[in-house]
Amino acid sequence: MATMTMAALHAPRSSRSLLAAAFALAVQACGGAEKPVTPPPPEVPVASVVVSGAPTGNFFAGDSVALTASAFSSSGNALANRTFEWMSSAPAIASVSSTGPVRALREGSVVITATVSGKSATALFDIALGGEIGAAGGVIRNLDSSFVMSLPQNTFVSPRQVVVRLVSDSLGDARTVAGTIFSVGPDSLPFGALALLKLKYDQARVPGTLAQESLQLHFRSATGWAPTFNSTLDRAARQVTGTVLQPGIYAVRSTPVIRVAISGASANGGVYSGQTSTLTADLFDGASFRLPARRVQWSSSSPGIVSVDSLGRLLAGALGTATITASTDGVSATTSVTSIVSQISDFSAAAEWTTFQGTFLHSGYVAASVSPERLRELWVKTPLVGAGLRQATIGGNRVFLSVQTVDGGQRLLALNTSDGAVLWSRDLGQNYSASQATWQNGRIYVTTSSAGGASALLALTESDGSVIYRSTFTASDATWKAPAIAGTTIAVAAGPDGGMYGFDIPTGTQRFFRPGSAADTPWAPTVYEGKFYTSDGGVQAIDPTNGTLISEFVDSRLSPATLVGANGPLMAGVANGRVFNVNLFNSSVTLAQDGGYTGVPIVTSWIFSFIADRVEAFSFFGTPRLTYTTASTCAAEPRSMIVTYNLLFVSCASVGDPTTGVTVAVDLGSKLTVWSYPLGGQLSLSGQGVLYITNGATVAALAAK
Repeated sequence: MATMTMAALHAPRSSRSLLAAAFALAVQACGGAEKPVTPPPPEVPVASVVVSGAPTGNFFAGDSVALTASAFSSSGNALANRTFEWMSSAPAIASVSSTGPVRALREGSVVITATVSGKSATALFDIALGGEIGAAGGVIRNLDSSFVMSLPQNTFVSPRQVVVRLVSDSLGDARTVAGTIFSVGPDSLPFGALALLKLKYDQARVPGTLAQESLQLHFRSATGWAPTFNSTLDRAARQVTGTVLQPGIYAVRSTPVIRVAISGASANGGVYSGQTSTLTADLFDGASFRLPARRVQWSSSSPGIVSVDSLGRLLAGALGTATITASTDGVSATTSVTSIVSQISDFSAAAEWTTFQGTFLHSGYVAASVSPERLRELWVKTPLVGAGLRQATIGGNRVFLSVQTVDGGQRLLALNTSDGAVLWSRDLGQNYSASQATWQNGRIYVTTSSAGGASALLALTESDGSVIYRSTFTASDATWKAPAIAGTTIAVAAGPDGGMYGFDIPTGTQRFFRPGSAADTPWAPTVYEGKFYTSDGGVQAIDPTNGTLISEFVDSRLSPATLVGANGPLMAGVANGRVFNVNLFNSSVTLAQDGGYTGVPIVTSWIFSFIADRVEAFSFFGTPRLTYTTASTCAAEPRSMIVTYNLLFVSCASVGDPTTGVTVAVDLGSKLTVWSYPLGGQLSLSGQGVLYITNGATVAALAAK
């Protein structure tokens, strides 16, 4: 420590002050004051960032997880007290808070980034839809309902996790709508029931070359895309719907058209000059499945002969033939359409359709000309649910239908001709069957048959169906064809037991029973020149008053069948698969055709008969005139024909399924189809110009004039 000398003490006062100050400085220099503050060391720079906590399993929309971010130095030491900035690459898919919790909002891929001091780390989330679905089923749906899968009860026997992911649009298929591709998994997912899948699409993302109406729900298999079962399109909702039964990739897609088929009455047929018709283009994929309708371009090679508009509607002009083309999706088809001489509907000479095949000649011929252009639907009715309708009978401005119901009960119905309303219904009892009705002079006649051979002829009042009399007779299943009337006698075939009964019309008293061969084929007596005619080992003319034989010529080739009469002494029928014709003038029988013919023919100056899936027409001398090939459904009943001056009506359908049937009209002059209607069955053509079609429980009425 510094000390002051004696000389300094005895120095003058001013000098002593200076010395004291110097002394103080010396003392300070020797450590008598505080040390200066040392500044903190610089912050260690962040060399890397690590994000942890991302889920390792499936992460579903609606799930949440907390992420953690850590910073490290270049030496690998963790750096504390660092504040991170969090960011989502797609906030609409997943959001992230300022401290790292992530919430999944919808399906898709998203990157979550944590950043500090310019250094970042990321976590990739592949967010799926779905979750665990139990035996009760459930619905998987995203936020905007662009994906909705409804899984019914027992789709899975035990709880299963269903995983749905949005798939990249880069599948190399220009017909798939972007943003609609989803995978449903896992691949081992066992579906035990059909699930309903709905996918929405953005119209702006449908390629301009694709028609919106061509969109369907598709499944991607190892061999390529295929439409799902029962795929439908809702254009207003921009949504496709289908049923699925397996995991895999699904999308909204346009199926390419591989084949176009033109259909309609005039396809390879005709249109009357000045009249119209419509063609339809049916579209098919590579597996021959019918595709939904889409825009089709129509064109005509000769618009002056037959023109066609954008909807396939034809207008016939000058006589001749034009080629009509339908094109779509780079594929086309053609058909020829012929403009033929027009006809005017005229029923002035037509008789009423009062019994089997019209009149007691059973010819199926109506003396009228019909313009197909005038044919239009009046009404379609189901007068009795579960009924099996017979061929319609018309009389007294009523339509009469005998029916067999599903419980075995028989009824007779009367419908209003104008609107199909049921005017009355008569219970005929729990019988085996009931025949087609016959109308005459305000009365209706019908036969019924019960087990054990108990049959009956009933006469009823036209106005209300009240029973006038019920005459019983012994016969099994004697009810297939309508009763026939000659003079004051009404006759019915006795069915498989053979023979024919005759009854007095006013009283119902039995006049005669004429024995005959057992007949499995249903038939009805034919009336010509006031006499009943039958075919049974030949042709018999029978006196209607007592059933005695007036004349007969024998031909062992003939079995009991309905004889069909022409306007003269010529008749025809089908027996043992052969069409035969009878000349009453010279008592001869000629086999006009042989082999496979069925049903009851139609007779004009020509004979029309079904054989397999076609109708053949030929003269009484065997000269062929027309062969009309029908649909395959015409190979079995029900089927029917009617002939007018200018048309052959042909109708057929699958048994008990009217939706499979069709009725067409063939122009007899050109042999071309000129009209069709999508219902097949038994035909009746009223003298008032109304065509009736019955099949199952359905009856349709179409105006023909």
